[in-house]
Amino acid sequence: EARITFKPGLNCDRYFDANNLLEHVEGAIDIFEGKTRGYVQGLFLFDNAPSHQKQAPNALSARNMAKSN
Repeated sequence: EARITFKPGLNCDRYFDANNLLEHVEGAIDIFEGKTRGYVQGLFLFDNAPSHQKQAPNALSARNMAKSN
């Protein structure tokens, strides 16, 4: 199913984060590929600022590096 019900907030389903986006997109791609049977190629575009910040847990980040003069 392409549609999900999501109730944002601290006392509900929390907030839609990069992991939720990835899970939803993987499902959408599965549906798309099933409907098109590989005859077409899809392009999925997103404008979701919090997902731009997602990185691997062990990724290097300048924010966590020691600062020196």
